[in-house]
Amino acid sequence: CILGPDRQTFLANIHRLLKPNGLFFVYSKCSNSEIDEVIELDGQPYRYVPSQQNLHRELEAAGFEIRKSDFYEKEINEQSHCSVHLTRRSF
Repeated sequence: CILGPDRQTFLANIHRLLKPNGLFFVYSKCSNSEIDEVIELDGQPYRYVPSQQNLHRELEAAGFEIRKSDFYEKEINEQSHCSVHLTRRSF
């Protein structure tokens, strides 16, 4: 799980290294609501759980084009997941 500004650095590196027409696949925990969640462990941020909409915004802002996205909703006490297929957008 990548937290904070490291997320932007990670995505920028993936974008830079991905070949034209290459496919980047993201499988992430996603919030059941439109509100992002931060899970803590021993009082420290441990896991970031974005909403599907905010995950999409983050990936598009990093220069990716969403080709396909699915949301797998779980029960209230379990985390839902998103899968997103992306390609590198040319600037």
